[in-house]
Amino acid sequence: MKEKKGWIAVAVVLSVGLLFLMWRWNVDRGGYEDQIARLKDENLELREELEAIEDPGEDPDEDPDEDPDEEPDDEVERARLWSLEDLEYHPQVDHMKVRGEEAGYSPGSTLWTPAAVEIPTEMADSAGSTYEDPGSLLMDFAETLGFEHDLGRNVWQLTSRAFIDGDVAVGVIMLWGFKDDSVAGTDYRVHMERSEGRWFITDTEVRHHCWRGLSEDELMCL
Repeated sequence: MKEKKGWIAVAVVLSVGLLFLMWRWNVDRGGYEDQIARLKDENLELREELEAIEDPGEDPDEDPDEDPDEEPDDEVERARLWSLEDLEYHPQVDHMKVRGEEAGYSPGSTLWTPAAVEIPTEMADSAGSTYEDPGSLLMDFAETLGFEHDLGRNVWQLTSRAFIDGDVAVGVIMLWGFKDDSVAGTDYRVHMERSEGRWFITDTEVRHHCWRGLSEDELMCL
């Protein structure tokens, strides 16, 4: 009888121990499952980062219409230098057209017409000229227009360019940023020639850049 009770006691102890082990295993398994879930989430995040590196997709800051082979603006500007075709190129006019069209206007530039300006005799007479280069002649002629006194007051910018081809040269005097709601800027084109080593002016033309639009004959700003 005592032996039977002893076996029963052992069986009870073993049963309790087994139940404890099963409870403990369930607790540990729950912790392992949580850890496994966390590892799966981290693995998913790493996979997404790897895919983003391998295939970045569309850059939100990238212009979808931008040509990857297109030259940067500064290279385009350098390419426009030293050519007669781009002597009169005016980047501000491009900006004016964009802003004007966005505001509902039709901005543009008038046609070149003869400039109603007086050319000093020493600049227009080949016999009386003392100019050995067209650049000096162009700059002195620009002073006769009198716009240097308006620079910083009524004119924002004054730019001069010259293109020389042998004994012939063309210069432009570009005024921009008028305090005017109609005329944004004015350009003068100066034709020059050389005779017996002296440069002189043969002709002058003028055009205007218009904020709002042009007249029907494209000779005046609205």
